[in-house]
Amino acid sequence: MSPAEAVARGNVIQIHSLTKTYAVPGLRIGYIVSAAATVDRIRSFVRPWSVNALAIEAGRWLITNGTKAVPDVAAYLAEAQRLNYALNRIPHFRALPTDTHFMLVRCNLLTAAELKDRLARQYGILIRDASNFPGLDAHHFRIAAQRPDENDRLLAALREIK
Repeated sequence: MSPAEAVARGNVIQIHSLTKTYAVPGLRIGYIVSAAATVDRIRSFVRPWSVNALAIEAGRWLITNGTKAVPDVAAYLAEAQRLNYALNRIPHFRALPTDTHFMLVRCNLLTAAELKDRLARQYGILIRDASNFPGLDAHHFRIAAQRPDENDRLLAALREIK
């Protein structure tokens, strides 16, 4: 549904994340699209939340000039499945099934903190230590699929972990 259709319907709220659309996770900025009355009602419940001036300007620039980070969602999700499959072929690593571009992985050889440190120092690759996620242990980490060449770089680095 287009933003114009959401506004016209009056009972639809679209939530958009510039963080995801433009691959700018540190920005943490987004917006909603809905009928004016719905937006006004939502505003009455929302606490004032300041967004820093740099984030606002970056958001304006992205909306005006930026190109989406993921123009072909189907291809991106297919790449995520390729990455997930490849991770499960590397000894000591088990990626959980996923339908998104994020995935949880368990390393049986090192803790996630140790792996994160080694990947960062030796390969310039960052992973998210997921050991503090409820139900997970010190060996879990989270990654998101990237471009095929970047995913291949991660896979090559993980294959070298001994």
